[in-house]
Amino acid sequence: MGLFRFIGRLFKLILTLGVVLVALLALAGGLSENFKEFVDTGSGNNNHGDYSYLFKDGNSGSGGGSSGDNTRVDPAPSFAAIIQLTKERNHQKVDIESDNYVFDYVYRDVANRGTKMKWGNRKLSIDNINNRFGLPHDFFKRSFSSEDEIREIAERGYFKVQNNTASPDYNRMIHISRNITRPIYEMIMKKVGQDASYQKPIDELLKFCQDIPYKIPADLYNNKQTGGIFPPSLALTKGYADCDTKAVLFASVLLHNPRYKIVFVTIPGHLFLAIKGVPKPYQKYVTYRGEKYILCEPTGPARLAFGKDGFSNYTINKIEPAKGYYN
Repeated sequence: MGLFRFIGRLFKLILTLGVVLVALLALAGGLSENFKEFVDTGSGNNNHGDYSYLFKDGNSGSGGGSSGDNTRVDPAPSFAAIIQLTKERNHQKVDIESDNYVFDYVYRDVANRGTKMKWGNRKLSIDNINNRFGLPHDFFKRSFSSEDEIREIAERGYFKVQNNTASPDYNRMIHISRNITRPIYEMIMKKVGQDASYQKPIDELLKFCQDIPYKIPADLYNNKQTGGIFPPSLALTKGYADCDTKAVLFASVLLHNPRYKIVFVTIPGHLFLAIKGVPKPYQKYVTYRGEKYILCEPTGPARLAFGKDGFSNYTINKIEPAKGYYN
């Protein structure tokens, strides 16, 4: 009887081990597929330490728009954006991973340390903005049926028409860029700390923008007139910008924080910003509606500090408030 009892227990043990083994094999099959996807995704990458495959689109819901603005503002994607110190040289790299543009930017921070920003944005969202941008190449030679038609075509390309003159609509560009620039704002705040002083995020963002190569956009893009400016989405995918392009990019990032009030300052041949605040003795400022706004020059390549400008004498042609996401 002892032998039969031993054989019975051994059979039960073998049966139990068999069930466990089958379960483990099934689980391993699933894991191997995930691991294969991981390897296949990463194998196309020549950059070690590239985590762009983690930038997965986890959107839900829909974004809002201003009254009369039928531009879709897609919800921000969910992904692992990173900011870290690096020994790499400055660069602006853009890759396409799945349905995302993956941005890899390196700039020198306030302490002149290499700083890497890496993040992703939905490709469809950026392409929609970039493809709509600009005026038809024959805009000023066409015959229009009404002023409303002229205004509609201009607004579609993020321009505005005033006094029979078409000009880039900075505030429309800020509005449509909300989800494009959100990751940059979050990385800046992660670096300086959520409880950072009023000036620290400004200083950090200044260096990021100033280190983007300076280049004036061509007059035509996609056979449309640019007015010499790019919206933030196009500046980031191209990896270069000029003064007004960087001013809009800077404003569209910083205005994610409602504590900041910004104005665009236009002088002959140039555009820069000013931010509401109490200027220190060494900081220059302009006065707008009785309030002081400290000068902010994101153009570069000179890495001018907050409150400094690169001009000794100039005449201000126009000061225009930047409409943020909270006003």
